[in-house]
Amino acid sequence: MMSPANIALLVALGLVPSFIWLFYYLKQDMHPEPKRLLAKVFVMGILFAPVVALLQWLFVEIATNLYGIGYKPDTSFFLWAAAVEEVVKLMA
Repeated sequence: MMSPANIALLVALGLVPSFIWLFYYLKQDMHPEPKRLLAKVFVMGILFAPVVALLQWLFVEIATNLYGIGYKPDTSFFLWAAAVEEVVKLMA
């Protein structure tokens, strides 16, 4: 089991790239969106991340049970995994 310090480090490392892009685009944008709206969308993205993981896991299980294929990271896997992520981002 991972220690709380390791979990905190991984969460921080996962958030850093998002904040870097956010600050870069806010600095470049002449007409930025309201900060409250940006924060709301950011939090919604965080809350929907487990939904994406669950849906991707379900797709792997369905493919394994229906077609007898295991988890193989081929092109089709990456295409539908990306599609799931984009649809959930749109929901956020």
